[in-house]
Amino acid sequence: MSGTSQSVTESPPKKNYCWAWVIFFTCALYGAFSHLLRIYADFFPNALISNQALGTTLYYATYILMQLPMGIAIEKIGVRKVLLFSLSMICVGLIIFAHTVYVDVAIAARILVAAGAAALFISALRLVVHWFPQKYFATLAGCLTGMGMLAAVGLDHYLLIRSGQLAALSSYFSLPLLCGIALFLMTAFWVRTKSNRVTYTALRESVLLSVRRVIFTPQLWCIGIVGGLLYLPAPIFVNAWAIPFLRAVHNFSASAANTGAFLTLSGWILSNFLMGFLSDYFQTRKIPLIIATLGAAASSGLLLFSPLENHIVINILLFTLGLFCGIHAICFALSIENATPHTTAIALSFTNLLIILIGVLVKPVIGVFLENLNDTLIPLNSTIVYSSWDFLMALSIIPIGLITAYFFTLFIHETLGRDKKVHAE
Repeated sequence: MSGTSQSVTESPPKKNYCWAWVIFFTCALYGAFSHLLRIYADFFPNALISNQALGTTLYYATYILMQLPMGIAIEKIGVRKVLLFSLSMICVGLIIFAHTVYVDVAIAARILVAAGAAALFISALRLVVHWFPQKYFATLAGCLTGMGMLAAVGLDHYLLIRSGQLAALSSYFSLPLLCGIALFLMTAFWVRTKSNRVTYTALRESVLLSVRRVIFTPQLWCIGIVGGLLYLPAPIFVNAWAIPFLRAVHNFSASAANTGAFLTLSGWILSNFLMGFLSDYFQTRKIPLIIATLGAAASSGLLLFSPLENHIVINILLFTLGLFCGIHAICFALSIENATPHTTAIALSFTNLLIILIGVLVKPVIGVFLENLNDTLIPLNSTIVYSSWDFLMALSIIPIGLITAYFFTLFIHETLGRDKKVHAE
């Protein structure tokens, strides 16, 4: 193939270049909306579902179980139709969840929201694959992830300000409902493919064969496990135990501990925007992952096991932990580079499934470890205070997981440089 024809194959037509960026920023909104729904699932259970852990478990279990079905649907019937259907499910589920007085209906509504949310991030990535050259995918996937995390930070701040002003549950859910309706209208009016017909939905293979091809690809398992172990500090450290850990182990004040957790999150967000670009620029996937797994393992190990007293050094380690772990978005680039053109969305959904599943499985294990390690009698309705030893033992799973990720990374093949086409013909 000549250089001219190859360039035409890889790049969107010039007349669609501006529209491609409109699609990209719409994809960023899908990612942000997905993070918004996760936050609401974690912090705003319906009064009927009094057990917050149960409500969160229902959400994530449904989200994980629906990953592969949504990936299949995206390839079979197209991104736009799946998005419209999913956003409709989310909006209906939010309305029912906020107003129902029946427990079973509240549970069904939560499942409906989670099932719809399962399609958002995968659809966003699939649209990026369709509209942009593959050589920019890691950069754009990282930007989508970073924008989603920025939206989550903004939402946390909004809810902190508004939590005392909104009494009714329906008031809490007005924001995601309005966002869902707006995204539905945006999807209906301007989410399109590059051509006049959705050609990439016409699979030549059966659904069963496509799924089998993805599941029985060892590279995708390695990629998903590495991504999940790199992402692991987010649910079990940044979102859960960072502040009490810093206070118990490193004697941080409450405000200093909040700052430390924010530094980890800041490093993570910066990494999302930066590491994908560096991977694309230097044309390598494997080397950044090797550096990241070793760097994150070293940072977390020093935080846990070194007798550090200088808070500046500790804050630097917290920032570098986020900086190294935020590279997990590269795993999505690896997944499409190990997929066929007609299994791209399925490969993306399988990778996302493994990444989320590892965090969902490990997070409650940390809680069980802490409870079993803590043998102090706690008065009823009192806050449990864990010792530094409790945290060191329970959170040691982070460096162990990151070292494990390093060894899995060694089995990942470098994909850049191959003449692979993931864009639909």
